[in-house]
Amino acid sequence: MILLWAKIFNFLSKGTTPMKRKAVSIILALCLLLTLAPMAMADEGSANEISTFEQLQQAFANGGTYTLTDNITVERGLILTSSTPALTIDGANHTIAPKVTGLNEQGIVNDGATKIDNLIINSGTLTLKNLNVYGGKGRAIYNRGTLVMEKVSIERASGTGYGAGLYNERISSKALLTDCNIRNNTTTSAGGGFFNDGMLIMERSAVVGNTNTSG
Repeated sequence: MILLWAKIFNFLSKGTTPMKRKAVSIILALCLLLTLAPMAMADEGSANEISTFEQLQQAFANGGTYTLTDNITVERGLILTSSTPALTIDGANHTIAPKVTGLNEQGIVNDGATKIDNLIINSGTLTLKNLNVYGGKGRAIYNRGTLVMEKVSIERASGTGYGAGLYNERISSKALLTDCNIRNNTTTSAGGGFFNDGMLIMERSAVVGNTNTSG
C-alpha cells in the first residue's frame, strides 16, 4: 500500500514546482492516514474479541475490556485476582457454561467429570454485561471483590455451600446487579439464588425458582 502511494506521488510530482510537490505530499499523506486508520481500528477490535476458553482465561489474567463472539465452554474456574487490572466482559448475549452432560430431576446442570466448584471467582473489579452464566458445581459466581452485572442471567447452578447462583462473601465485597435474573439454582445449604455477607444492591432484577434443602 505504501509503495503504491509512493508511485502516485512520483507521478503527480513530475514537472511541478517545489511548492506544488509539497502540497501533493501533504494531500497524499492525509489520504494514506485515512486509508490506514480503519485497518488499525479493525485490528484493535479483533484483538479484544473472545471466542475460546483459552482467550477468556487470558482475559481474566490480564484485565481489560472484551466482547464474546461465541458461547464458551468453561474447562476450569475463571479467577480474577485482586492484583489484576479491572476486567469488563460484554457477553453480547452469549453463554458461558461447563460441559453439560445432562440435567438432573430438578433440571439442574450435570457437568459430569469437570466438577468445576466455581465458574467465576472474583477478588478484583469485574464487570459482566449481556451474559448468560449457566451451571456450576459449587456456585456460578463467587465474589470477594467488586462485581458489577448488567443484563446478566445466572441459571441452574448447584452446590453444597452458601449461594449457588452468587455468593457475595466478604463484608468488604460489593455487588451491583441491574436488570439481572438469578433463577433455578439450588444448594443444600442456604441461599439457592444468592447469599450475601457484604453490600449487595439489586435494581430491576429478579430472583426466582431457586431452592435450598437445608430447611
